[in-house]
Amino acid sequence: MAEQLQEHCPATDIYEIALSTVGGEIFSMLNANHSIMVRFDDSNFYSININKECSDFQFEIEVYFGYYIDVLELQELLELCENGTVIEKLFCDPFSIYSVSYVNDPVFPYFSGVDIFFTDELHHCTAWFRNFITQKNYTVANDDLNFFLYNMTSCWGMMSLLNQQNVFILSPNEYDMQGMLVLGAMAAGFSQPDYKEVFIGTQDGSCMKRFVEYFYLNSYYTSEEYLLSLDVIIEFKNENSCIEVYYNCRKDWDYILPVDIPNKSLAYLQMVIAGEVTLVNFFVLYIFLQKANRSPTTILLSMLAVSDTLTALFICIPTIIAYQFYHHHISFNGTVLSWNLIDYNSCIISGATDFKYAFHLLSVLITTLLSIQKAIALRFPLWSIRGLTNNRSVKVSAIALTLSIILFLPNVVIWKILSKDVDGRCCIDGDLILKYYDVYRNINLTSDILTVIAIFISLVCTIYITSKLTCLRRNLPWSDNMTVRKKHLMSAITVVVICGIFIASEVLHIMTGVMFWIVNYYDLESDYKLVTLLESTKQYSDLSLLIGFSLNFVVYLAMSTQLREKLLNGAKEITGSKQRETNMVLNYVDRNNDESRQWCQNNHMDMIMIKTESDYDEVKNKLTSESVDTSFQFWIALYWNRDQHQFLWRDNTVLNFSHWCNEEAISCQCPCSSLGKGARQDFSNYTIDELFEMLAPQLAKMEKELSVDKSNLSATVNKRISAKDERKSSQSIGILGIVFIVSVILGVVIIDLISLIHFLKPKLIRGNTDTSGPEERQD
Repeated sequence: MAEQLQEHCPATDIYEIALSTVGGEIFSMLNANHSIMVRFDDSNFYSININKECSDFQFEIEVYFGYYIDVLELQELLELCENGTVIEKLFCDPFSIYSVSYVNDPVFPYFSGVDIFFTDELHHCTAWFRNFITQKNYTVANDDLNFFLYNMTSCWGMMSLLNQQNVFILSPNEYDMQGMLVLGAMAAGFSQPDYKEVFIGTQDGSCMKRFVEYFYLNSYYTSEEYLLSLDVIIEFKNENSCIEVYYNCRKDWDYILPVDIPNKSLAYLQMVIAGEVTLVNFFVLYIFLQKANRSPTTILLSMLAVSDTLTALFICIPTIIAYQFYHHHISFNGTVLSWNLIDYNSCIISGATDFKYAFHLLSVLITTLLSIQKAIALRFPLWSIRGLTNNRSVKVSAIALTLSIILFLPNVVIWKILSKDVDGRCCIDGDLILKYYDVYRNINLTSDILTVIAIFISLVCTIYITSKLTCLRRNLPWSDNMTVRKKHLMSAITVVVICGIFIASEVLHIMTGVMFWIVNYYDLESDYKLVTLLESTKQYSDLSLLIGFSLNFVVYLAMSTQLREKLLNGAKEITGSKQRETNMVLNYVDRNNDESRQWCQNNHMDMIMIKTESDYDEVKNKLTSESVDTSFQFWIALYWNRDQHQFLWRDNTVLNFSHWCNEEAISCQCPCSSLGKGARQDFSNYTIDELFEMLAPQLAKMEKELSVDKSNLSATVNKRISAKDERKSSQSIGILGIVFIVSVILGVVIIDLISLIHFLKPKLIRGNTDTSGPEERQD
């Protein structure tokens, strides 16, 4: 460093050099004497040399370092050491001349000779002063310097001294040395709104230890932080090429937005879970997207696998990149680790994190649609067979995907607008971020509201499904056997577990969103406890989501036998471990379907399912090898499901392959003969609706033959008769009731007969006594 040549003009009283209404910023100075520098807002610079005996003043004044203090407060502090301080004005001797040269340091360009630098690039003071000294032939007097700072420009507010300790660094112990980047803050000039970040990093741990030891010896330590001067940093950097110093974006309101990442143990745990989720979901997609396995449920599960995988990848990709390629740019930001100094080419990584929230919302919506689908299937079983189709599952999945992308797309666009290239770094325009921040915050709030609504719908569906499978079945006209009850109970428990996992994995995410909105809406960034809670919750919310993703398919497979068998068969086909059934037995004894299957099971076998071309070829070869007459018929494991109006195999999978059902192949006794010759056609290329239309007459005939006259059912007949009761008490009460009713009726009838007799008797008497003829009566 060049020798300090500033002249000092002593003053005896603080009021001689400053008005009582002004104030200024205080900084400690790195020199042999204990001194501080005060930059008053009336453009004057003063140094205050402190005697070593003035420990009280030194202790009291250090709390103001880097902050504003008015003259009255400063005077009160000076009175603590009245005779131990000397006040001097800087750059006041008009005859002092400096030989100035410009040092183009890549981080902190400064001017040797006068040993000053400018902290603010907004007004381009460094470039202006460089041109100024060029015009002066690199020889500048105090008058020239003052003219440039106060008259020609207003750069006095951005000027600092090289030995001015205005870089604040927290104690390295708080970093636990997990990262090799020390984060500091340079005090701002009067025209700057905030401190500017300074990053000191290295890829060599031993180099960082040497730097820490160096600035321990050459810094001023307060109760909370270390104060460094720029000449200490520059000197160490020049002597040790292993250290790198980075300055934040030059413009006042621009800054490099760090990306929060978890600590190493949590990061590796997230990576392992994300890897497991990715591998499992790729396997699931491979199986479910095969034509034979496509169904409304598997289509939704496939979209769930896609959304979970993409969310897991977007959660872990920034962490992987940071730890693998930029570990020396990781430091603590508050209470969490952050990836700092993101270069412009990596800007897209920060912007792409919004897609993490988009695909997470898609996962929430698909999970809710699966709950709704299950509830509809239980509430409207007949309609669901026709209504819940593959096409509709594809459409609702596309709608959910479109909604999620559209909701978060503005955030990605806003990020692109805000980010810009400054010295190769990804800098954010602070002026524009205030303009768009409300949009960003409200989009996240909308996502949280949709998540809460989805959780509520899933909870309602879970309650309905559980009730339908348990307590509501008690109102049915029949009673389930113990096996059915256990099956329904296990299904209900599984549904409850799925809903519980879903809600538990989303709780921390919702809490994070709500706290983020509260902190920003009510300007609570200064609330340390709340911000710390928010940062911690945010880290563990990603972990809870990943755990939920990893458990999704485990629970779904536990719930569905069909899904398990599809995945198991797919795994066997992939690994080549699927064994063909070679021990096929043809039984020629005449039995019905139930007896045939019972015979198979008694011999540790089961009736065959012809699902694929290879199954068909194997059966055909068996029949050919035994020279079976084509007119002979065998039972197979296929049955007609009346509720679903379709053929199902014994494992409840749908009949998709039916090439075996023709004249030259196997004559299937049960399904084909009961439907007539039309059933011997190849149905593999027909849609479900076309099959219903073709088979409508046969199905109607079957339904008519199997229908029962309700008037002859015992339930209908019993409504019209009374149940017989053999108890004597009941018979006695019945006889007594009959006697009472008959007595009342007889009493009424007798009374009416008596009245009728009294009414008719006079007429009968007159009729009997009058014996004259008509002629006589006429006379």
